[in-house]
Amino acid sequence: DLRGLMDFVDRKLLPGGHLLVSVPNPQSPLFRETFAYLDYPPHHVSRFPKQALESMGRLLGYTQLDYWQESLRIEHLSSVVKGRRRALLAGSRFRRLRERIGALADAIFLPMLHGQSPDIGHSHTMVYRKPD
Repeated sequence: DLRGLMDFVDRKLLPGGHLLVSVPNPQSPLFRETFAYLDYPPHHVSRFPKQALESMGRLLGYTQLDYWQESLRIEHLSSVVKGRRRALLAGSRFRRLRERIGALADAIFLPMLHGQSPDIGHSHTMVYRKPD
């Protein structure tokens, strides 16, 4: 009951107060390319792309103050790279050997590449201000 939750928050927040909403980002390759089992019920039951967060603020009549996206954490980057490698090597000769060589390369090179990936991370956050 998202509308009920929004109404509850609005009643509790003082005029001029700030609301920070941080939720998993369905645009992240972690969710688009891997099976992130913690992103399914009972942990998460809804998906909130940036447009949904913007709509929530408009429905409440709040001003959007800030928005940011988490960087892709190294353990999530590792899962994405592993999934991409598995897809590339599907049906190839010596697949298991190539996957193991790739895993070794990941252990060496991913720490050096971390932070340089253009991919967005697990969560994104919107900050709103309730009108006075």
